[in-house]
Amino acid sequence: MNYLLMDGVNDSDDDMEALIESVDPRWVVKLNPLIGDGPYKASSRREEWGRKLALSGVNAAVFNSVGSKIGNGLYGHLTHAQNNRIA
Repeated sequence: MNYLLMDGVNDSDDDMEALIESVDPRWVVKLNPLIGDGPYKASSRREEWGRKLALSGVNAAVFNSVGSKIGNGLYGHLTHAQNNRIA
């Protein structure tokens, strides 16, 4: 499961508890960063969430950078700014 933590949107303690309760223990929760050009700010709590999820028995991985191929809009993925220019 890919999870994008956004500051003030879905990074509260209640959000974390809801995720812990709903995730299948066989899943890997990937805490991915935002590309950075959209309207939302990335949460600074990714590392904290990774630790707390692991302590709760959730298999979590924290990623701190977006791959350059995706960030450059390759493989059919467009950044927020690219989508806005096309729309």
